[in-house]
Amino acid sequence: MLKQELNVVVIGASSGIGKEVSHIFAQKGHNVICGSRDEKELKWLAEDLKIRYGNTAYGVPVDLMNKESVQYFIEKIYHSFTEIDCLVVTAGILPDVQIEFHDADNLMNTTL
Repeated sequence: MLKQELNVVVIGASSGIGKEVSHIFAQKGHNVICGSRDEKELKWLAEDLKIRYGNTAYGVPVDLMNKESVQYFIEKIYHSFTEIDCLVVTAGILPDVQIEFHDADNLMNTTL
């Protein structure tokens, strides 16, 4: 039997697809932890989700290229929810410059 209220983690939630996905899950009554590098936008998003939809929403900063940041994010998730039902990762980077071959590894590791 499916739970009616899911605990959802969205990484890359501060803009674009991640932000819209966060709204969709919250609108359907699910709890959402939003992760992104943009701490200011995350704070605004979490408050907006709580006010609009009335369910639990957190904004936790995370930089997927930084192991300590990822560890902090995981610890915050664990303290908020002991169970995660859904993980959505929309984070990615695309620098506004010509990419050299040696830079492509960082781009692919973050995006994939």
